[in-house]
Amino acid sequence: MKLTTITKKVSSTVLTVVLTASLIGLLIPFTAMTSNAAETVNDQTKTDLTDLYDDSSAFLATYGDELPADVFAALDCARSQAYPVMGSDSMDDYVTAISNLRVQLEVAEAYMEGRPANTTVAPHHVMGTFAGNLNGVNGVSANTANAVATIYATNRNLPANMIRGKIVENFVDRLYTNILGRHVDANNALVAGILNDSIDAEDAAENLLNSAEFTNRNVSNTEFVKILYRVFLDREADAAGLNNWVNALNNGTSRAQLIDTFEDIAAWDNLCAFYAIDN
Repeated sequence: MKLTTITKKVSSTVLTVVLTASLIGLLIPFTAMTSNAAETVNDQTKTDLTDLYDDSSAFLATYGDELPADVFAALDCARSQAYPVMGSDSMDDYVTAISNLRVQLEVAEAYMEGRPANTTVAPHHVMGTFAGNLNGVNGVSANTANAVATIYATNRNLPANMIRGKIVENFVDRLYTNILGRHVDANNALVAGILNDSIDAEDAAENLLNSAEFTNRNVSNTEFVKILYRVFLDREADAAGLNNWVNALNNGTSRAQLIDTFEDIAAWDNLCAFYAIDN
């Protein structure tokens, strides 16, 4: 399937922000594979190809009009050829598709970074992909966050529910980790609620912050404010802000009121836009 050409040119400032953010991601090593068409395609191999396909889609959507025609065409071709492989049972097909995508995505990334390509290493995960979003969105502008949301919504040639489910699960897992100190459980109700549009991002955050499990943690006002910074601002609290909000709590502001205040901060809007989740 052809990727819809992005008509609006991404500014150099936004490109720099997005590219810098994507570079901080840890490379996920690819499982060593033997070229054997009879070998069963394992889950890791399927994930490797899915992530590379997703990275390539996001890269073309975000940087496509900045790439030379031949670089764009080579990556788009590798991407198009990889799509039908995801329904294949041939390890040879997977190995070939993964190799082609790795090489062409690294060439495209090297061009954008102004450096020689090194096709012996795995390319970076791209900001705006499921793998890339694991690195957080600190420093990403509202425009970039909205562009990412658009990528999620319009530039996936995998089943929409598959990609959407991954993204929402990652978002809810982030809430669980910051609020409850553990990972989200399987078949989670909050994930299902967001997917079927019965709850939004604020509902999910408030559900956990008001839960018996969180209440039983009996966190101090100081720790509560630190948690709100991580949940809603995606960063650690600065000293001045921490002292200000702790003093407010100590002088009569309720925790519910403080949650409402943090939900109105633009950084939370950007974070939700990054995951393409309504708040």
